Amino acid sequence: MPLQKFDAPGFASDLSGSQKNAWSNKINSWIEEERNRLGTPLNEFFFNELQHPEAENGAIAPITWEGFPRFWKLQFPTDQQKRWEASEKLYKVRGVNCRYQDEYLEWHTYKVNGKLSKIIFACEGPEYWEHIAEVDEQKLLELYRTYVSPSVHLSDLFKIVAGVKTYNRSNKWNLTDGIVHLTHPANTLGAEINLAAQATVLRKKGNVNPVTDTHDLICCSGYGAPYRFSDPTIGAGVNSFVRQGLSVTLNNPIGLYIRKLDTSGIEVPNGFQLKDFWKVIRGDSNKGMILRAEFSVPSGSNISLEDVKIGGNPLKYGAQLAEVIEMVIYGKAFKLENNLPASEECGNHCEAIENLSTNKNMDFINEKFTIQKSEEKFGLRVTPSTIEEI
Repeated sequence: MPLQKFDAPGFASDLSGSQKNAWSNKINSWIEEERNRLGTPLNEFFFNELQHPEAENGAIAPITWEGFPRFWKLQFPTDQQKRWEASEKLYKVRGVNCRYQDEYLEWHTYKVNGKLSKIIFACEGPEYWEHIAEVDEQKLLELYRTYVSPSVHLSDLFKIVAGVKTYNRSNKWNLTDGIVHLTHPANTLGAEINLAAQATVLRKKGNVNPVTDTHDLICCSGYGAPYRFSDPTIGAGVNSFVRQGLSVTLNNPIGLYIRKLDTSGIEVPNGFQLKDFWKVIRGDSNKGMILRAEFSVPSGSNISLEDVKIGGNPLKYGAQLAEVIEMVIYGKAFKLENNLPASEECGNHCEAIENLSTNKNMDFINEKFTIQKSEEKFGLRVTPSTIEEI
């Protein structure tokens, strides 16, 4: 059946009829904004499925990447302990308190008597939760109490900005005391849509036409951040479809998802099974659309998560599991145009970026550096700023 409206991420059932329509209208407007940014004829290669019912039978393609931040692997290439520890601290990025977990996956750990007991992983963009806050504050409160704590109060979730009550993405129940959705400024649905749209532009560089290298593409176009697993992978995947003469969109429901946990290197104590620990809390594991998952000790057991081993190491950090979580977005490709768009000359968007893979001694904390110049609307790129531990 042709798409009638854009659904909530993971087909979540939180919204009423009119609230669902309002969410669909937001997604529609973001897609149209990106198409307008591209202009004619490039925008025909990033299409809006609501305008093309014939794309119902388009090919759906998963684009996948690792959930642990590549940034920390580049910072500490030979020291697992340091990168695990660094990834679980809180930071201030462009004035926003957040987790520096920037692969569209974030996690929060719980301990009992100093022992790791539970890790919650979440990958929902903040815009959906802002929408709930706008249309139904009581539903917002109900969901926070369901997923984090019955102690949540509505006043905890809002702040006053210029005299206006505004949903606080970095409220304590989503940062220090729990997790509901993504907090890093680059981890947004708007960033996902912007990145996919910009990646449809074919690029050339000197005698190389088209540019196909994953790193070169992101530096040519300036979408996302080249030091991540996610952005270069998403961009290259989208770009490859366009080079085949296909138009591309993000498949409904547009969202960022945990696809699966790679269990091959995980050992659980005798008498237990992995399913006793890994539980999908929100979303659909069968469709590869997990929004929220928990890794915790089985109820009634007297063990801790440190009795679980990953790659032979006791489980002490959520970061260890993030390294074996596969993230995904779903693209849809369909033949709408008969001619390829002309390739555009490469920009030089990576010029000011430190070579993180070779600068082993770089002190990241309190270091000022440029990532890329772009609009900050979606928080897609970090502009010159101080990133500091809090």
